[in-house]
Amino acid sequence: MTNQNSIHPNEVHDALAAKGGRNKRIQNLSRIHEICHRHFKNGNKNFSVSVVGKLLEAEGIIKSRALYNAASADYKILLNAWQEYAGSPTTESSTPNLSFIKRIEDPAIRQIIQSIISERDQLKSQLNTLKNNSSISIDYRPQKNENINSPNVVTVFSPLKQLTDIEIESLKKAICKDYLAYHGMIEGTHGEILNNKGRIVFDVGFARAIRKLIE
Repeated sequence: MTNQNSIHPNEVHDALAAKGGRNKRIQNLSRIHEICHRHFKNGNKNFSVSVVGKLLEAEGIIKSRALYNAASADYKILLNAWQEYAGSPTTESSTPNLSFIKRIEDPAIRQIIQSIISERDQLKSQLNTLKNNSSISIDYRPQKNENINSPNVVTVFSPLKQLTDIEIESLKKAICKDYLAYHGMIEGTHGEILNNKGRIVFDVGFARAIRKLIE
């Protein structure tokens, strides 16, 4: 069953062909249109670039990967028209916008707008589904092994848990004022470590980073 609210692919094809251009482009449009018509008559409803691209390549019209190029924009508009006409899953969601779409005189432009609206509505539907079915908890506590793979739970482990007591003490000593002074160094105003000649030994933020980690 076709989508009666969609633009007929014949209109889109004629509008795209009327733009003129190279003979090769117009010939390709017609041949792609014929392939899609045959595909539709065989009861197929998938007019994606990957599916139709294989049919076009099999008949020696264009390479499948060529459909992904910017120069093939008109070909993809035609494929979208066939997808809408065949009854894509997103067609019905664009129905409320048809009064606006029908005021666009150029069938090719009309098809582009309809495809954009359909894609937008599909993304909105997917987003709403995720919102309604997702509950994400962030647990900072150490987790038992059996809980780590629980659904909808993001476990955040403190980096400190990966360090031994000796390693933690070493970090504390690295920014200890007395320890630095004993070795002729000092912490600068921006967390850098300077030697007795005022030269930077450890870059800006070094001491601050260690404090954030261990505190």
